[in-house]
Amino acid sequence: MAGRAMSVGVMTGTDLSGDCPRFGVSIMISRMSDPPRWWAFRRAQSRKPATYTCPFCGERLHAMSEHVVLAPEGDVSKRRHAHTECVLTERRAGRLRAEDEVR
Repeated sequence: MAGRAMSVGVMTGTDLSGDCPRFGVSIMISRMSDPPRWWAFRRAQSRKPATYTCPFCGERLHAMSEHVVLAPEGDVSKRRHAHTECVLTERRAGRLRAEDEVR
């Protein structure tokens, strides 16, 4: 993953009308002492038999399902895997801004 560019393109053309079927509350961001100004995003799906915990709703996320990988200020060492619906909810609420949105 190092050296791979992440972009906000995952959000392009996506329907933002649905709500997060989980909590719709940003667990991860509310716990950060100094929230990042912007985030990098990319679509993800793997054949790896792994399970992650979504940082927004706290529920399980299987690596084999389509989801989003996000990194605070592009720092992939701090990347997190999240449900697409949860990321869209956070984006719509203005809590996940892309780099080009802060300039």
